Amino acid sequence: MVNRTSLQRCRLGPERLSACAPDRGPEPAPRTVAMDERQSRWLVLLSAVLAVLVLGIVFLEPPTAERDGDRRWEGIADGRTVDQVTGMNLTLDGNRIRVVREGASWRWVEPVDVPAEGSRIDALLRSVLDLQAGEPIDVLPERVGLGDSSPVIALEVAERGDLVVRIGQDAPVGSASYIQLGQGAVRASRTRIRSALPQTLTDLREPTLASFPRSEVKRVMIQAASTLGSPIFERDVLGWWRTDLDPRVKASESAVHTLIDTIRFTKAQTYLDAMPPLQDSDWIVAVSWGDPTEEAAIQLKQRPDASWNASGPNHPVQVLLAGGELAELLQVDGTGWADTRLVGLRPTLLERLVVRLDGVELDTQRTADGWSDPRATAILVALETGEAVRGSPTPAPNGPPSGRIEVHQGGEVLSLTVHQATDAGDRVATEAGTSAPYIVTSGTLQAVAEALSQ
Repeated sequence: MVNRTSLQRCRLGPERLSACAPDRGPEPAPRTVAMDERQSRWLVLLSAVLAVLVLGIVFLEPPTAERDGDRRWEGIADGRTVDQVTGMNLTLDGNRIRVVREGASWRWVEPVDVPAEGSRIDALLRSVLDLQAGEPIDVLPERVGLGDSSPVIALEVAERGDLVVRIGQDAPVGSASYIQLGQGAVRASRTRIRSALPQTLTDLREPTLASFPRSEVKRVMIQAASTLGSPIFERDVLGWWRTDLDPRVKASESAVHTLIDTIRFTKAQTYLDAMPPLQDSDWIVAVSWGDPTEEAAIQLKQRPDASWNASGPNHPVQVLLAGGELAELLQVDGTGWADTRLVGLRPTLLERLVVRLDGVELDTQRTADGWSDPRATAILVALETGEAVRGSPTPAPNGPPSGRIEVHQGGEVLSLTVHQATDAGDRVATEAGTSAPYIVTSGTLQAVAEALSQ
């Protein structure tokens, strides 16, 4: 506190202002190195204690239990994983199925033996094994939909024991469903499990008629009960399709691929398991693939209402098809399957090009710097865009050839020979691998001739 004498000194002038400063007592003792070291050691010790507490919480607290507000959740899987599940029984709407794992796929074994929809089964298993259940609830099971008619999922797990989950109603608030593990107490799941259930048991059934790898298909046969002709499509070593319509011609690659994809993706709408396999079918389509060769045959029969029943490897009895696209394709006439391109080029495999037309010639090799003859590029464009008419009545070749085209690609040779002109100005041609003459349009040959004359 400043006394009166000090105040009087303050009035004497600025040179005496220092006397106005209050008396602050003795100066504090300076910090020493020893004090800093002791403080650092205490901080290190406190950090270590805190780390031990955190690790204790992480490793000693059960990992499957979580708290959400005042409710405690616990995982029901108990170490089980989707890969460990070898079978599943599912009861829904009073009906039951059993599926078993066969390698990387699933198969129904009860009540019928057919392929299963594996991706949907795996998704259902994940939903079940990811469930977390709350603490027991004091309520009668029947009050929350856990009766004799409630859905039941029983997972067969050899390593960890089976897991049975009975599913009741969804909780009126929140996102929980009422469940029972086996015959245990009623509990609430942390997430709704009812939404993971299929609408019907057949949703877990493979809906397609046949399963095969598209890239390995090498033969497709179509047989109609009302005709003797049986179109057969075969793929050669270069991947081009030939058809044994009468006569054998080069088939349209896009048309055959459309047919193969339609066979693969045609689905059942209704499963008629009580009916026998089709016997007097209207159409049969058979697909061959692989080495050694495997085959899948599908039969179709039209119903009085114009819809189609079918049988196939995935459904040996009968199913009602979801649409008629496959049947429509099977009824395409011969010219609809024929290739309309003059030649089919594989640009990355091209090696050599030989063209002789009306006395003008070209024989060129492909090198690292391009084609040895600059005319090759224009000729290839003309060949790629050229048009041909196959599968229709065509005059037989007559007289000496007027031209020849050879395309060397991938170690194979595509060759066609040009013959006489028709009344319309087109020309008759033949090609290796087929026995039928066909028509090369006049515009196509004119484009080739113009490229040759450059």
